[in-house]
Amino acid sequence: MHLSFEMQFIGDGDQCLHIVVGPAGHYIIFLMYNEQLSMKDDLRMAYDSKVSYFPPYWKATIKIPLEYFPKNVKKFNAASRHGLRHRRSMDVLYVDAEPLPSHFTSPPFRTAQSINFEKVLLTYDNTKVSKVWERAIDEYRNAPHDTSSPVTGSAYGGPLVGALFLAYTSAYVAFIKYM
Repeated sequence: MHLSFEMQFIGDGDQCLHIVVGPAGHYIIFLMYNEQLSMKDDLRMAYDSKVSYFPPYWKATIKIPLEYFPKNVKKFNAASRHGLRHRRSMDVLYVDAEPLPSHFTSPPFRTAQSINFEKVLLTYDNTKVSKVWERAIDEYRNAPHDTSSPVTGSAYGGPLVGALFLAYTSAYVAFIKYM
């Protein structure tokens, strides 16, 4: 069983804060350009997760540092993923009539909807790029890149991080099943 919830906060220039959380208290945070280029994925946040078995539910509370949000957040989307391998499904908050291609593993940018972020976070200054984003951009620009092929995925190996995330989730569910 694979369970996760993810959110995308999209700002100027398709800069995106992408957060994925799971019921065992595990999470990963990406600072991204567009849907494919992850610049930074080693960020931390406060996260509390509560799982109940009778009745079954999962409740999470996260505290996202303001400096993780990109400049001028103007779009948002969220999704939950659940199910076993061949029956895994993704429920997306904002979808359109066009079906999602089977290769999508995240809520797509094209379906994100407008959000008035200043009303959500009164202390958010949408006019400035945060120090975290400035550092991530500088680190990415100064990192060696192979220019012969497009750069996609995480600096720490997207498939590896995803596999570890999935393995951790699977181990947690197996632990719950046999408790």
